[in-house]
Amino acid sequence: MHRALHIVELVDMICGQISLQRRHPSRALSRLARTSRIFLDPALDALWSHQATIIHLLNTMPNDLWEISNEDPELGEDRIITLRRPTIPSDWNRFRYYAERVRSFSVEDHGFLETSEVYEILALCFPQEYIFPRLEKLGWFPLPIDHFDHVRLFISPGITNLHLTMGSFSDLSILATVALTCPRLTEVGLGCTPTAGIPLISTFVCALHHLESLVVVGLNQAALIHLAQLPTLRYLWLMSNTQPIPFDPHPSPGPPNFPALKKLEFESLDHAPALLEILVKCSLVEFTIVGRGFRAPPTQIASERFYVALAKRCTHSSLQKLTLQSGHYAATMNIGQVDVYSVGGGTLEPLLSFHNLVILSLAHAAGFDIDDAMVGKMASAWPRIETLQLLPHTSCRLIPRVSLEGIYAFAKHCPRLKDLTIVLDATIVPEVKLNSETVTQGSLESLDVAHSPIGKRRPVVEFLAAVFPGLQMIRTVYDRDSRSQDAVVIRSHKSWKKVEESMW
Repeated sequence: MHRALHIVELVDMICGQISLQRRHPSRALSRLARTSRIFLDPALDALWSHQATIIHLLNTMPNDLWEISNEDPELGEDRIITLRRPTIPSDWNRFRYYAERVRSFSVEDHGFLETSEVYEILALCFPQEYIFPRLEKLGWFPLPIDHFDHVRLFISPGITNLHLTMGSFSDLSILATVALTCPRLTEVGLGCTPTAGIPLISTFVCALHHLESLVVVGLNQAALIHLAQLPTLRYLWLMSNTQPIPFDPHPSPGPPNFPALKKLEFESLDHAPALLEILVKCSLVEFTIVGRGFRAPPTQIASERFYVALAKRCTHSSLQKLTLQSGHYAATMNIGQVDVYSVGGGTLEPLLSFHNLVILSLAHAAGFDIDDAMVGKMASAWPRIETLQLLPHTSCRLIPRVSLEGIYAFAKHCPRLKDLTIVLDATIVPEVKLNSETVTQGSLESLDVAHSPIGKRRPVVEFLAAVFPGLQMIRTVYDRDSRSQDAVVIRSHKSWKKVEESMW
């Protein structure tokens, strides 16, 4: 045996790499564990490190203990496990031997466990305080959701990463136990919790002092103040789209709020300015407004308020990714609503201060009413941009004021741009003469033109081939949603697809 294999760290690295391979890692680790005593414990540790079901541990127990009724898997039926006889202490020996190696445990459904009897037996008969004494990561997403209470079996002091899905207000009672049992939590996610539980969630959060990542439905002012002072919090997602952000108009002086926060996700553009008021020059790297739920789209006034607040409160040099996702808005929009919801260049102007943007993806209910001058400002302001998506709503079609000549600015100023989504007028094509002064941009690979009108195809092909020689894909709104599209969109789609074919 090579002397290097006596180095424990090296053997651990070997087993760790095997566990990451795509094909049959469990089989390879099992064989390795039987190869030599040097590999036995490290290979078993890697093999048992993550478990997504309790079934594997039950299989280590005596054969006469559990009865497994096998149903037809082709019919989608699961196996049902029931106890044959009372347990005795020796039944648990091999179970404990392997359970001590489990570092990560997650349950997304009961799969093999059609009843909760197995967990009830564990609670009643397991001879130790903790089933997984070395557990670090716990994910509990049970189906049916009324089996949530069995999570108590797996709460242990070493857990640092905890993600729970709760189905009722009473499930929140577990949080008090978690706060006392798991003082070293660094990553927490609480899903499907009612907004009425925000006070309990906030009390729980205030008891955590090492958080690096937090996903919750909402927080009260005390919890937000607590998080603002944590030197470790890097990621925050507030999931409620209806709960207003509590705001103290007279914040106390002291160190900057959220000193380590880099990634923020929120579900309400309307309430986002109030949240940004709490940040106070936070060095965010990523900010996402998540589009979920059936709610009214943000108006132009609300959008402008958000962009102004973002430019005021977020450090201009830090922000690299800004995403405003589309919600489930009405399928149609009348003419009178367009001015209320469309976003013009003036509304987007505050974003020009973020000169290190790499990814910008914005979706507004009535699209964007911008011109070539604004496109030129964007291109000049964002030299590091790689993805720029100005996504229109599928049913609202503003007459585009951006021309092919306008997007030439991206070739001049944005050498890294790979993915561009913009509505433009391709009925008029500028003449491009290739010479020593012509600027070409070879990075652009994908162009989404949505419902852009197009005239003669040949001049468009020549322009795009000359300015963006690396262009490989042209997409339209029809590619994203082929349902309920009228003849104008279909005709435009076919023309753009022929342009795409001619580019190859």
